[in-house]
Amino acid sequence: MWNAIIYCLVAFLTLPLTSVAWSLKESVISVNERGTVLETASFTSSEPVVQILSVPSGATVRVKFHIQSDLAKASSKPHQSYVLLEDNITGLETVFTGEVRDNGIGKIDIENKMIPSALLSSGNPLDVTMVLGSFGEEPGLKVKIGSILPKTSSAIPALPLRYGPKPNIFHTFRSDPTFVATPIAMFFSFIVVVCLVILFVTWFFLGASTSAYVDAVAVEPLGHFGSLFSLFSIELMFFYYYKGESIFTLMSQLAVLVPIGLFCGKRALNEIRNRRQVGKW
Repeated sequence: MWNAIIYCLVAFLTLPLTSVAWSLKESVISVNERGTVLETASFTSSEPVVQILSVPSGATVRVKFHIQSDLAKASSKPHQSYVLLEDNITGLETVFTGEVRDNGIGKIDIENKMIPSALLSSGNPLDVTMVLGSFGEEPGLKVKIGSILPKTSSAIPALPLRYGPKPNIFHTFRSDPTFVATPIAMFFSFIVVVCLVILFVTWFFLGASTSAYVDAVAVEPLGHFGSLFSLFSIELMFFYYYKGESIFTLMSQLAVLVPIGLFCGKRALNEIRNRRQVGKW
């Protein structure tokens, strides 16, 4: 029996220490649009707004509150004060802060355009909760003061891209390079043959003969054989390049054959000039 009496006495003495340190009185929540008050309602800590306030797309919800401390030594201005907007169905929430004077009078504005699109897209009423707290051991205050239903006139943005499985990617490689069309190749080959025929006919009418070539080779074999060798080698290299040889291989071969062709060609031209000077072909 004595234990029960002592327990009740301790509970009675500690009851004021665990009471809520903050409360709201003479507070108002209103919906304003371009200076016009559309809806207004009063609330306290124990009496929230019953009706759901509709908030148009260009309107602002203004929460004016008066904070009162239930403890004699506590300040009327809490260290933290904000309004919590929460969707009970999805569990999403956001926070809005404002200014509070030293006498405990404060104001928090909630603009419709500042509400996250995730809360607007749900179309559910949002609970408006006041949260107060400060330093010290006195407990804070978290109380629902009403509900709002914000409207939006803009399109709801698409859902963000989430990481997850993607469909398989099938890469299609480029087809192998093909040769030049046969008619085009035959056309240019015909032009080359015609040029060679014109060259040999011109030599024949100018009096060139095989005996003169034998005499020229006998005088300068390196120049004439080297020139013909370099010319045919270069043509052969371009043929292999046409068949698919690498451009780097072609350049390395040209780096060797071009100097040889220039050196041998110079000697062959010198020999021809010397024969022209004595009146020989």
